[in-house]
This record gives sequence, C-alpha cells and structure tokens, in this order.
Amino acid sequence: VKLGGHKPRAARHVLMSADDGVGALLREAAGFEHAEASRAVVQSLLRARVSPLLADDRHATALHIAAEAGNAEACTLLLAAFASLGIDPSLPDGQGRTAKMLSTRAGPKTRRAFEPSTADIEFGRDV
Repeated sequence: VKLGGHKPRAARHVLMSADDGVGALLREAAGFEHAEASRAVVQSLLRARVSPLLADDRHATALHIAAEAGNAEACTLLLAAFASLGIDPSLPDGQGRTAKMLSTRAGPKTRRAFEPSTADIEFGRDV
C-alpha cells in the first residue's frame, strides 16, 4: 500500500543506555589493556548478539571505549559488528566525539582500524 506524500527516510539508530549488565561488560572488555583477553570477551559477546549500540551514561559505546583505550583489536571487531548490522559507527558520544575522533589520540594501529592503509587492504593485513 502506498500512501500519498510519503517519503522514505534513512534508517536512524538510537543508542541504548545500559549502565550495567552485558552492555557494561562489553564496554569493560573493549577497554582491556590485554589484547588477547579483550578480543576473546568482545568476540564472545558479539557472537551472543550483544548490541554494540549499548552505551553508558555518557553515551559512550564499546567502540568509543576501545578507541580511547587504543585497543585496535576491539575496534576492528566492533567496527565489523556495526557494519554487519548496517549501522554507521560515527555515532557521537555525549560530548559529540566519535570513536574515530577518539582514535586519533591512540597509536597508529588503532587509527588504522578506522582508516586502513592501501597496503592493509591489498594484502589483507589485520590492523
């Protein structure tokens, strides 16, 4: 059924507040300093369909936390989760900062998770 004057709108995604539970666990794991432990926990939670949109009271998602912590592996996993859900990962936190903006303060490996180099893409390198 078509309604006159109806214009399709772009899908909008809303951050969901989750100060505790699996959202908090995903954010905590994204900020782990130990990359192997972080990867294992983040990967397990995402496979269990924990939403990467679960944010804290500052509107920071696990991707924001991982980018700020310089956790490139968690960023890569979370960016893939956003992509698989068709969600633009450039959602801002409560201060208007995107995860990509936060990654600029981290090391080059974390920045490359957001902007892989041509060599990374051509040679299938993990960032």
